[in-house]
Amino acid sequence: MYNNLALIFGHLVGDYFFQSADMGINKDKPGHIGNYCCVKHCIVYSFWITVFVLIGEWRLGDSLLELMGVFAIPIQLSPVIYSAVIAFVIAFITHYPIDRLSLAKYWMKMIKQSNFDNTPLFPRGNAKRIDYRSLFIPIIYVAIDNGFHLIFMWLLFSMLGK
Repeated sequence: MYNNLALIFGHLVGDYFFQSADMGINKDKPGHIGNYCCVKHCIVYSFWITVFVLIGEWRLGDSLLELMGVFAIPIQLSPVIYSAVIAFVIAFITHYPIDRLSLAKYWMKMIKQSNFDNTPLFPRGNAKRIDYRSLFIPIIYVAIDNGFHLIFMWLLFSMLGK
């Protein structure tokens, strides 16, 4: 079975170590700027997933090619290039809609975990203390966003398995 640690490490590096503030802030904004930032982020993210998948194949001997029976492409590619292309495409198509549509925010609103419009993170006016309940929102948002990314990517990689 495919090494899931490669997906987790690739996700962490691609989503946190190499996502600029510009990408993170603007990727769910409407219009061209939002789309551009999201595509740029997904390319960087997919690159790191691909790196870790290839490292995992090299270290563990697992191969995406073994998982690709149904989806074999009748083009002559080296196994490494083929695995890299498949890993990149899977990472991109699972990551883009989650970030572009900000699915974690909609999920949190749907199950009433947040009030994004009315919950301040920092004191307003004469308030002297932070309302620590408001810190719950970004922590849970990150956890839900990570969950969506890892679950959907794992499901797609798993569907390729035998």
